[in-house]
Amino acid sequence: MASRIRTSAVAIFCAFIVYSDAWLAVRFVRDPLPAGDSAVQRHPEINTALTSLDSAGIIALLAIVIGGVPILYVVLRNALRDRRWKLLGLLAIPLLALAVLVIYSLLAVGTSTQRNPQGTSAAPFTTLALVLQIGFFLLLLAAIMGSTTAVALAVKRSHFSDRLLRFTLIPAAIVALGIVAGLITTIILSILIITEAPQLQGSPGNLEIVMSFMTVAAVIAITALLRGMRPPRQQTE
Repeated sequence: MASRIRTSAVAIFCAFIVYSDAWLAVRFVRDPLPAGDSAVQRHPEINTALTSLDSAGIIALLAIVIGGVPILYVVLRNALRDRRWKLLGLLAIPLLALAVLVIYSLLAVGTSTQRNPQGTSAAPFTTLALVLQIGFFLLLLAAIMGSTTAVALAVKRSHFSDRLLRFTLIPAAIVALGIVAGLITTIILSILIITEAPQLQGSPGNLEIVMSFMTVAAVIAITALLRGMRPPRQQTE
C-alpha cells in the first residue's frame, strides 16, 4: 500500500507540472494587453473566468508545497544520513537547471529583445533575437522535464513512513480537484472567448491544445488519486 500511495503521489505531481504548463499558456490570451484589457472591460465574465482559473491553480500549487516539502525533507535527510549520493545528485538537478536558466537569461537579455530597425517597438525581432528566444524556450522545457523526472525518481527510490504517505493523500486530492476545476474553467473561458472575444483566440488550435494538455493532466491526477485511496483489500497487484 505504501508503494502504491507513493507512486500515486508522484503521478499527481507530474500531472500538475503538465497542467501548470497549460495554465501558464492560458495567461497569454490577454496578449497583446491593449486588446485583452479592452475585451475584459466589455466582457467582465472573461476576467472572472481567468481569476477562477488562477485561484484553482494557486490552491493546487499550495497543496503541492504542503504535501511536497515534508516528502523532500525526508528524502534529503535520509540521503545525507545513508550517504546516498545518487539521491542527492537527483535533488541537485532542479537547482542546477535553475542556475543555467538564470545565467542564460542574464547573458541573452539584451540581444534577445533587439528589434530591426532598433528602437521601433512594433518592428519584428532580429534573427538572433528569435534564435535566443527559441533557445530559452527549449532550455526551459528541458529544465522542467529534467527537474520533474529527477524529483520523481528521488521520491520513488526513497522510503517513507505510512503516516507521512497517508498524509500526502490529502494535499494530493486537493491538487487533483484543482486540476479538474482548472480544466472546467478553461473550457468555460474558451467558450466565452470564442463567442464574445474571438480576437483573443491567438493562433488556430491554441486553446484546443491547452485543453488537451489539461485533460491529460486531469485524467492522470484523478486516476492516480483513486488508485492511491483504494483500500488494501481491493488491491489486485
